Amino acid sequence: MTDDVSTCRYCNAQLPANRNKNTRYCDRKCASKNNILRAAKRLPFYECCCCGVMFQPKRYDRTMACSRECGLKINGAIQKLKRTGGRVWVRTKRNVPVVIKRERANYPPRPLSCNRCGSHYYASVKQQQICSDKCREEGRLESKRKAKSKRRAIIRRAPKSENVDPFKVFDRDGWRCQICTKKTLRSKRGTPHDMAPELDHILPLSKGGDHTYANTQCTCRKCNGLKSDNVYGQIPMFAT
Repeated sequence: MTDDVSTCRYCNAQLPANRNKNTRYCDRKCASKNNILRAAKRLPFYECCCCGVMFQPKRYDRTMACSRECGLKINGAIQKLKRTGGRVWVRTKRNVPVVIKRERANYPPRPLSCNRCGSHYYASVKQQQICSDKCREEGRLESKRKAKSKRRAIIRRAPKSENVDPFKVFDRDGWRCQICTKKTLRSKRGTPHDMAPELDHILPLSKGGDHTYANTQCTCRKCNGLKSDNVYGQIPMFAT
């Protein structure tokens, strides 16, 4: 009696006699490779959009790139075209402004919205969120003011602290002192002038006040010095 031995359909290796009658491959790798080969025979050849090599895709919806590297390059080119609208950015020399060369595109470029002033602009570099250097400098100064005021409140052990921007408080109060109701001088901010605007806490921090927008007001330097850490003043002139 002879052994019932057959060969693998993919690698032509001999299969053992005690195998299952429905087994046609020596292992799972040969089975998966044979299925890929059978699927490739049913797909036509396509030209890679990146390197130009003719290839057979493993799936019907992957007919643009022959490999993962080519697919990433094609996707990057498509995203750059959508972001810039077909524009090409060329830097001629070091420390020289960027030279813009405009090319035709099937659709106009997409303007972005500035996170600072809300105006529309076209990005010159990747991940640009500010329209100009002026907005970038204003944002840096605002963050510096917020951090400085919050740091002072934490040192004085305020129960609650927020990132309070003094200029937003001044704009809310109309740059008018909430104690003497006189108009403060915007140009004298940060100077020892009597009408220089200063940030004052309605309930002082030494009395357990919070460092929040609700507990701050605009006062002139003179009234702020006379008030010191006392609790008095006008009724807030802004709507709560």
